[in-house]
Amino acid sequence: MTPIIIALLLYLQPATDERRDEIVDVGQAIEAAAELSGFDPFDLAALVVRESRGRVDVVGKRGECGPAQVMGWHLRPRMTCDELKTADGGMLGAVRALQQWARAGHEDVWACFASGNICRAARSERRRFRIRAKLRHLAATYYAAAATRAAHDIAARGSGFLTGL
Repeated sequence: MTPIIIALLLYLQPATDERRDEIVDVGQAIEAAAELSGFDPFDLAALVVRESRGRVDVVGKRGECGPAQVMGWHLRPRMTCDELKTADGGMLGAVRALQQWARAGHEDVWACFASGNICRAARSERRRFRIRAKLRHLAATYYAAAATRAAHDIAARGSGFLTGL
């Protein structure tokens, strides 16, 4: 598993098996969207956690849809709510919105997203950074624990690959 998926699973615990599968799908969609767009995957993950807690079927009060809570009618080309209520479609919509704001000359596209297309600094922007730091910490903690476990396993076996060096 990749750091984004691990961090999402750890951050959004406890999760049922069905919910866990949904979070893995969202994590994979985040990674694909980040790779295609150049955005930091942890920023996209923090956005998803802040907007929907990783749920794909969420619809907001004003018609925002999907894991990133995107308003499809603001996008060019437009996207329907049904398209946005999938992991891949929701992340595509989020990336399109961020890119649109960047092309429009907004310096901080994340503040635009967090303040509902108004593009002003918002308290939710600070929250996104806190969530992002938490996600990075959880992923790093998981990898450190996995490396420690692997080292203990090698030491317990006695004649691991390290003894031949």
